[in-house]
Amino acid sequence: MPYIGNTSPSRFVSNRAASVYSGDGSTTAFTLEQAVVQDEDILVSVDGVIQEPSVGYAVSNATTLTFTGAPSSNSGNNIFVYYLASQVGTVGHPAAQSLTATTGTFTGNVVIPDAGNIGSASDTDAIAISSGGVVNFTQTPTLSDKRLTNTPAFKVTLSGNQTIANDTLTRVTFDTESYDTDNAFASNIFTVPTGQGGTYAFSYLLFVDDIDDTDFCFAYIEVDGAQTLGTQDQRYGSSGTQNQTLQSSGVLTLTAGQTVEVVVKHGEGANQVLRNSHTCFQMYKLIGI
Repeated sequence: MPYIGNTSPSRFVSNRAASVYSGDGSTTAFTLEQAVVQDEDILVSVDGVIQEPSVGYAVSNATTLTFTGAPSSNSGNNIFVYYLASQVGTVGHPAAQSLTATTGTFTGNVVIPDAGNIGSASDTDAIAISSGGVVNFTQTPTLSDKRLTNTPAFKVTLSGNQTIANDTLTRVTFDTESYDTDNAFASNIFTVPTGQGGTYAFSYLLFVDDIDDTDFCFAYIEVDGAQTLGTQDQRYGSSGTQNQTLQSSGVLTLTAGQTVEVVVKHGEGANQVLRNSHTCFQMYKLIGI
């Protein structure tokens, strides 16, 4: 008939059957040569008299045998301890069953099968291994405080043309995101996320209609509201109006919480149009800087 009960040990190891000690009339505590769980796990004899468990003696800390009264100092070995459980079984864990443990130490390789996962209790597939053995990370890997990808990163554009008033410093209202990895671009401003200070590469391109050759048009990157880096329109030798392209690129060293935006200003006598077809702004964080 099938076996009913706990899985049997996969192997057995024989332990000591008995220990012998000599009393001196004053010592009450002796160290056992085999760990036991309770007082009844051993049979104790002193001068040929069997001692009652938990009355004549007690076991603590698995290996400390303490007598109620100090055994006599009769000549020779006069204390005998017999271990009633003389075998200890070790269990081999079934391969098809899950294993739960608080800690573990491995002296050899830990092998994860293809199509297996490694993760925490809240994110069990943080590291996924494909059927072909390729390791995939479902979260952005980090190395100390450095990301292994050029993020945060974003690219934004205009959904339609923007009117720019004369001689007025105007924020460019980028309202369309091509991508925004950390959701850090909002209300036309990029805010450096917590823990993501560092060096960022930026570039912008603005297309402004009909600026007279005697008037001005410029754009700036502003960090925390202060003009930092920018461009000015190209002047033409002949009179008349020309469409202006303002573009710049560079790097900014930023700390968490700082804001970055693009502003534009022109000196043409009337409102002018910033065309959406050629206007964009993008940034990404440099790795390892």
